[in-house]
Amino acid sequence: MLDTGFHQAAGLNSFTPQAQLRVLAVASQERASSGLEMLWQICANLQRLGYPVAVLPAARGMLQLQRQAYSEGTPPLQSLQPYFRAYGMLVLHAPAGLLAPLLTHTSTIPLAVMEGGSAGVLSCYKSLKHIATHTGLPCTVASVLQTDTPAERRKVLGALQTLQDCAERHLGGCVRTTTVSANNPHDVQRLALQLLENAGTINGPLGTLSSGSLKGFS
Repeated sequence: MLDTGFHQAAGLNSFTPQAQLRVLAVASQERASSGLEMLWQICANLQRLGYPVAVLPAARGMLQLQRQAYSEGTPPLQSLQPYFRAYGMLVLHAPAGLLAPLLTHTSTIPLAVMEGGSAGVLSCYKSLKHIATHTGLPCTVASVLQTDTPAERRKVLGALQTLQDCAERHLGGCVRTTTVSANNPHDVQRLALQLLENAGTINGPLGTLSSGSLKGFS
């Protein structure tokens, strides 16, 4: 859990009653080392912006949340509110199949970090399919540029375009994509701000978002 290092103002803000706990979701991928590193960089940026962050990784407890919500007819994440009220941001990090059923009442636009190569495109597409099937929510896909050379950028942009084409053809929706340079702190901050803008809350209305409600990505 990433819960240290936020400034005094953020700590005082955690006791402000009108501030609702906001939810970010990051779909984990198989063998995604760059995705995990990007997750921690995003969380660090959010804390520097004054949001105390708690990260809830994949765990069996997520399945229990789903069962409890189904039996009680309540939003899946509602029971977490008392445990995380001292935080400004809850980040869920889990495979898409486990993550998607928890997002039905959040209006949160999940993030998937796509690894390189055809295997990365396929893995990311599976995540998009899980989330679209369970929630109807759009996703944001980010690909990390390790060297940011022209050759690498062309390759990554081609892979992202392939993913967009597959999503439009088979899932009937537009996927917003972005690239992030691993060595550029401004890129990471930009991604963190955009995710923050599209974060939802635990007790949002049940429903789906249209692709037109996405903000900030291109």
